Amino acid sequence: MSRMSPIPWAAALGRAFRLAFVLAVALPAVGRAGPVEDAEAALQRGSLGQALRTLAVHLDKNPDDVVASELQIDILLTIGQGGEAARHWRQAIVDNPKNPDAWYLLGRSEVNPDTAMAAYQKALELKPRHARALTGLGAVQSATGKTTAAAENFQAALDVDPTLAEAWSGLIRSRAIAGDRSAAESAARRAVIAVPHSNGVWLALAALVPDDAVSVLTQAASRLPEDPQIQINLARSLFTSTKWDRAEKAYDRALSLVPDGDAQLQVERAMIAEIKARRLSLQGATTILEIRPAASQAPDVALSTLAEVVSSNPESGWARLVHGNLLSSVGRVAEAERELRSALVALPSSPEAWGAVGAFYLSQRRAAEARPLLEKATAARPTDPGLAVAAAVAAAEMGKLDQAELELRKAVTRFPHSIGPTLALARLLVNGHRGEEAFVVLTDALRRSPEVNLASALASAARELGQPGRAVELMRQLADETGDPRFSRVADGLSAETPALPTPPPAP
Repeated sequence: MSRMSPIPWAAALGRAFRLAFVLAVALPAVGRAGPVEDAEAALQRGSLGQALRTLAVHLDKNPDDVVASELQIDILLTIGQGGEAARHWRQAIVDNPKNPDAWYLLGRSEVNPDTAMAAYQKALELKPRHARALTGLGAVQSATGKTTAAAENFQAALDVDPTLAEAWSGLIRSRAIAGDRSAAESAARRAVIAVPHSNGVWLALAALVPDDAVSVLTQAASRLPEDPQIQINLARSLFTSTKWDRAEKAYDRALSLVPDGDAQLQVERAMIAEIKARRLSLQGATTILEIRPAASQAPDVALSTLAEVVSSNPESGWARLVHGNLLSSVGRVAEAERELRSALVALPSSPEAWGAVGAFYLSQRRAAEARPLLEKATAARPTDPGLAVAAAVAAAEMGKLDQAELELRKAVTRFPHSIGPTLALARLLVNGHRGEEAFVVLTDALRRSPEVNLASALASAARELGQPGRAVELMRQLADETGDPRFSRVADGLSAETPALPTPPPAP
């Protein structure tokens, strides 16, 4: 068995595991239907409060459902309420100290590795082949650098229950951390047979066998045709493999599975046309894609690199578009406009070019020039909330306030889980001194998705309107309605920051 030190494939494997957890805080229970599935669906929509309520109602009637309890614990840990979960399971142990599941769930809720490990070991004393406790023990050992022991416990868990996706993921990860690529690949190949409906194991296997990733991800897509991460990774593998026709179809499928669109995916999809037409080299496209995320950290280096890409690919509209956007972001406005105009000439039918140039004009307070381009882009990309917001803001800048409000309200309805339209509509209403309407818009959005930015916007709007206590009141109402403890914490924080009202003088 070959031993290898961690190299880029290990980093890719780490990304694969992170992607598997993008939309939820726990791996789905394969084949499970009912309240747990409903809670997982709520998580994917960003409705943690709804997920917690669903689980609480279910567990009130079914307190021994370990899978539901696992998910409840994971959500509480995610929102900083792990102590609440741990207190519950400590009491459960007081009531029934010989219940191995209670000890296991206590271990899962503990954030301290020593106390978590002690709880898992107690569960294993009571039930030596407790597969989930073995998995938990392996997770603690893996997190504390004891990879060999972790792998042994993950394998022991799988010997008892080969359908535990978490144990498979832990085993693959442990082998990868140890640098044993062969063992990691072997575990991943066994995992996709044992738990074929877990996207994490497929993504892990694809990361481990980059030369065969297209084949692996094609199999995964046939098993999980509605999984966006599988489809996105398949599209990107086809891109890297220069299988352009298949890549275009895969990108279209991936974009259809992402509710509000994905700007990066659209860029990748659109570049394929220039590559096929030989206006952009694969090396140039790869450079553009790789440099975009890093541009904010080293803009000068990125600008120099992009200038070279433009020089090597003079007919590429995409090279000029990305270069122009970066020039604009560092304040080199005249150069940015020249480059963006050139991109628009090279990409006369591109919604991405219309949107980028329209956004540039909007940033320069040239709303009349921005609006037509943004309208065209929005019509061509109706799934992009950012374009819808930009077009509405351009209308507002032109004084068309009623039109802007109408478009933003439509966008809020069309993109219920995107905060951009909500923030823009709330700002428009506050600017128009329509505070109560702004509060309604923001609290409705917070019920759907308790985002920090939405809470901050509510507090800011209340202060701006001279009603700081109103934000506290609304947060407490949301806490009561949703059962989400985060609203109570925000309300407490705002209350501490809100100056006390002066005590009225006594009546004469």
